[in-house]
Amino acid sequence: MWQQLHEILLGKLRATGQLDMSRALIDGSHVRALKGEVPVCRRVKR
Repeated sequence: MWQQLHEILLGKLRATGQLDMSRALIDGSHVRALKGEVPVCRRVKR
């Protein structure tokens, strides 16, 4: 329910030009990995 309400609110703000994305950021702990984590044995060592 909250996800749907959030999406509706954001849609209405975008439609009326009241959403300023120039100062937005993404919290990586809440973004789903699309391909999953790279296995430790395949990571590039720096």
